[in-house]
Amino acid sequence: MFLGELMCLPAYGIKTLLAERKEKKAALTDDNPDILLSPGGVKAKKLDLPTNINPLLIAIPASCDFCGSSLMFVALTMVPASVY
Repeated sequence: MFLGELMCLPAYGIKTLLAERKEKKAALTDDNPDILLSPGGVKAKKLDLPTNINPLLIAIPASCDFCGSSLMFVALTMVPASVY
């Protein structure tokens, strides 16, 4: 699960970079720059809403998940095998 959460950060970075490049290229050629955005992203862009979310916010649920899993595994070591 941690590996899956960690792999979301590079995917987010790649998508952001591709969107920026597409937007710069579209500004030069007058194409539609909204191809890589989600429908909500397109609507937010039309309404001039902020879409610059800090990708490190994923660290909050990941750290809670890490702490919860660690506590569970430590607790399992203290339970006799016949009970589990």
